Amino acid sequence: MNIKIKTQLLLVLLMGSLSCLAETGPFESEFEGYEEGQEENKNLPIFAAVGSGFNYQGELLNVGVAANGNFDFSFGLFDAAVGGNQIGGNVIKGNRPVTNGLFSIEGIDFGDAVYDGDELWLRVTVRETGNPGSETTLSPRQKISAVPYAVQADYLGPIGASNGDVLTFIGGEWVPSSSGGTSPWSVSGSNIYYSTGLVGIGVTNPSASFHVNSPNVVPAIFDGGSSMYVLYRENGVNRGYIGSYQNPSTPGINDEDFEIGTFMGSVGSVHIATGNNEPRLTVTADGDVGIGSVSPMADLMIEADDQGEVLRARINSSTKFHVNGNGGTAIGAYSTPPADGLYVNGDLRQPLASNGFMKYMVHVYCGSSPSIVKQYNGIGNGTITVSGSSAGQCVVDFPTNIDNRYWQVSVVYGSTSASGQKAANCRLDTGSTDKLFCNVSRLDQVLLVPGNIMILIY
Repeated sequence: MNIKIKTQLLLVLLMGSLSCLAETGPFESEFEGYEEGQEENKNLPIFAAVGSGFNYQGELLNVGVAANGNFDFSFGLFDAAVGGNQIGGNVIKGNRPVTNGLFSIEGIDFGDAVYDGDELWLRVTVRETGNPGSETTLSPRQKISAVPYAVQADYLGPIGASNGDVLTFIGGEWVPSSSGGTSPWSVSGSNIYYSTGLVGIGVTNPSASFHVNSPNVVPAIFDGGSSMYVLYRENGVNRGYIGSYQNPSTPGINDEDFEIGTFMGSVGSVHIATGNNEPRLTVTADGDVGIGSVSPMADLMIEADDQGEVLRARINSSTKFHVNGNGGTAIGAYSTPPADGLYVNGDLRQPLASNGFMKYMVHVYCGSSPSIVKQYNGIGNGTITVSGSSAGQCVVDFPTNIDNRYWQVSVVYGSTSASGQKAANCRLDTGSTDKLFCNVSRLDQVLLVPGNIMILIY
């Protein structure tokens, strides 16, 4: 007889059902002493059944053809996939009908004592009823995973257990904790709790109420829905949370955002502390940020001592802004500024309407062929030009209106002799607000002469 069987093992396990495809092979008879119509659990330990039975379903093929008729089945548990030791005795289910290859065997029960947490393999043999010698052992054995074994509901009544009870395994049987077993957990409705000690996962001597010791890179995961957060309380009062509480419908808030904050309505601050638990960064309930201060008096406040540096900003590894402990500030480069003073590396610019900085500086040659010797534009909005055709006279044209600014004109002397000493004056050119009409003359006589002048516009 060439028998193949496709099976599904329906075992009452916490992990669900197990299914596999079995092959055929020879075996030594497991049906000795079995008479047709008889069922038995041979050589089983004497333990009360605790709902450890399971069902076995499958498809039986005989030389590739779906089998029909009655067959005898024998089941045994082993501690290895090949060879090994048999655990307990055989369970024989005889004279079972097979129709179009399909069969279902219920109530295969080895007793709960064999399920001690070790891995087990199920061996199955089959033969035609009334035809000794036609036995076939299915191979390979089918593995039953080493997981905790659930107790069936029909066992709860006989042992006095009721809904919500905690069961304890004692000496080969399950009993409710109230029937002599002990459990650290207490039940309250659909909840369980523990309040008399510390709880450890991966550690036998926990040092906190909940202590996790794990070699994994991610020792814990909190997975929730939208607006999920972990809440922290102090003496029953909500203090803060970590998570994604903010509503993504709020402008600027996204589902990907993550927060650390105080609880809604709190007037407390959020502190980031280092060292000896000293607050280094504080965000108040009003949103003010303090660095080195737990009571910032501005949107951003830095509190520092007079030692070393207070603030530094760098661009491409080069310092561009520096506040020193001496109270001074350096802009444009790293340099120790004067105490309570300002050091600037680079040009200064400001809008035309603002006061304080120079707007224009220009060195002009006034002659029959005037020219700009050099210039500085403190506004940065154009170029200064000069025109003219008479000796000692020129018109200086600025990029902006200057009639509401201040200007100063001086002669750039080329000689200290009486004939070389000159004077210069400028006025707004007729009908213009952005041009200065300038004259250069000798001091010893009223005479226009070519010369160099310097104009400063404030």
